[in-house]
Amino acid sequence: DESKTGNLLKEELANLLQDAAQGRKPTDEEVNFVLWSTTTGKTDRVSKQDIPKALDLWSDYERNLPEVEEKFDKYDANKSGKLERNQLKALLTDLDEGLAPSDDEVDWVMKTADGAVEGVDPTGGINKTELMLAVSLWYTHVEDKSSCCAVM
Repeated sequence: DESKTGNLLKEELANLLQDAAQGRKPTDEEVNFVLWSTTTGKTDRVSKQDIPKALDLWSDYERNLPEVEEKFDKYDANKSGKLERNQLKALLTDLDEGLAPSDDEVDWVMKTADGAVEGVDPTGGINKTELMLAVSLWYTHVEDKSSCCAVM
């Protein structure tokens, strides 16, 4: 907390994430992703009590990044740098063991993740950083869907 505000400003958060990643400097987009996800987009700083949440999120991000990049590269068949709707649907189908999502579910993931990270404008597709959010949304949705209708 170099600014002595009781919070970590964006640059301070970036330094913390770099230390946690053993020196790998996060991109501005990645810092914005952690900031947005930790504070639900409400502020430009992380409070002292939210630092553990930010570090947990960053740890998960770092751990899952190779798999996300592999999936992204596999489904970005036209190499546009983003997953369009049909490519996202194919990826979500793969993640749900062959069960295709409805068109409404694909639209929901696309609308929620595309442009959700500060500094990233909606593009009509999902980039690699946004894909992390999209996958998290999808897994949460699938888990909620499967637990809502279970018969005991």
